[in-house]
Amino acid sequence: MTQEHRSVIAKQRKAGISIFDREIVRQASIDAVKKLSPLHLLANPVILVVEIGAVIATVMFLQELAGQRDEPRFFTAAVAVWLWFTVLFANFAEAMAEGRGKAQAKTLRAMRRETMAKRETDGGLESVPASALRKGDIIRVEAGEDVEQILDAGIKVVSTLNIQHLESLNDVVEAITGIRVRETIPDSVVDNADELILIDLSPEGARARMQHGHIYPQAQAQAALENFFRADNLAALRELALRRTAQEVEVQLDEYMREAARHAAVDERVLVFVDETPFSRTLIRRGWRVAQGLRADLLVAYLKRDIDQTAQAELSRTLDLAEDLNARVCPLAAADATATLTAFIEAEGVNHLILPYRRRTALDRLVKRSLADQLMIALPHLDVHLVGGQ
Repeated sequence: MTQEHRSVIAKQRKAGISIFDREIVRQASIDAVKKLSPLHLLANPVILVVEIGAVIATVMFLQELAGQRDEPRFFTAAVAVWLWFTVLFANFAEAMAEGRGKAQAKTLRAMRRETMAKRETDGGLESVPASALRKGDIIRVEAGEDVEQILDAGIKVVSTLNIQHLESLNDVVEAITGIRVRETIPDSVVDNADELILIDLSPEGARARMQHGHIYPQAQAQAALENFFRADNLAALRELALRRTAQEVEVQLDEYMREAARHAAVDERVLVFVDETPFSRTLIRRGWRVAQGLRADLLVAYLKRDIDQTAQAELSRTLDLAEDLNARVCPLAAADATATLTAFIEAEGVNHLILPYRRRTALDRLVKRSLADQLMIALPHLDVHLVGGQ
C-alpha cells in the first residue's frame, strides 16, 4: 500500500460524523414527522400497525373527552402517547442513520481526488477524469498500472508484452541472457486474454530499430545493444515467443477438436515436490511448462516441518510463485517423505513428478535408494522428471 493510499484512508477515518451533529438531529426530527405518512410506512409493516394502533387510541381518547365513552381517560391517553412515541422514535432513528450516511458520503466526495485517464482521440491523447469516460472510449494504460484492477472495472485492455517478462520463463531467460528480469507478470494474465497477436521481428530488425532510437533513447541504446539485446539473445527470445504463441494456438485447436469429436481426454496431473531451497522455484517453472504441454493440472507439494526464519522466507517465495502460476499448493505431513508422497500421488492420480537431481556418491547409492528410485518402485506407472542445475 502506497503512502498516498494510507493518507486517503486516514482522511476517510477522520471524516466520521458525530451522531449528535446539530444539523443531522434537526433534519432527522423533521423527517421523522414526514415519515408518519402511511405511504412511507408501507415499506415497514410493523411500524405501520403501531401507527394504526396510535390513531385508534387517539380517537378513543377524544371520544372520552367528549363524554361519548365511560373508560378512564388517563389509561387511554397513556397508551396513545406511548404508541405515538414508538412510531416517532423509530422514524427518528431511521432518519438519523440516513442523515449520517449522507453526510459521510458528502464529506468523502468532497475530498476524493478524481482519477485521470489518458483517452485516445484523432489528435493524440487527452487527459480526462475517469468519470467522463463513456462506452467505446479507448484509453492508454501506462506501464506499471495494475491491469487486473482495470479489467475488473470492465475496461478492455490492449497491451504489448515482451516474452522475457513472463513469470514461467524467468529462469530460462536468465540462462539465455545472463540477466535476471525483475519485472514479471503472472502467466494467467496472458492465459486469460481474449486474443494473442505475435509481432515477429528478426534480431537484425530489432537491433536496427534500437540503433535509430525507436525503442530506447540514443544514450541507452548502445549499452542495451551490447548487453541484453545482442543478436544471439534476441534470436533465442524470438524462438521462445514463437513457441509460446504456438502453444496457445495448439490449446485452442485442441479445445475445438475435443468439442467437435466430443471425446473425453484422460486427466493428467503434474506434481512438483519442493522444499525451502531457491532451486525449488526452478522446479515449479519446469513443472508448469510440462503441465502446459500436457494440458495437465499442476500441483505443488511440500513437507510441513520446523525450519528457521530464513528458510521459511524462501519457502514462502516459492509458494507465492506456485500460486502465481495457478498451481494447487498441498502441504504434507513430514513423518515419512516416501510414504507420504506415495499415498498423495495415488490419491491425486498424479502421472508426472518433478524432482531435483542431486549427486550421490557410490557409497550413498549402495546404502540407500534415492527418493526417485523408491517412488518408481512403489509406483511403476509414475513418470519421474529429474531437473539438474542445482
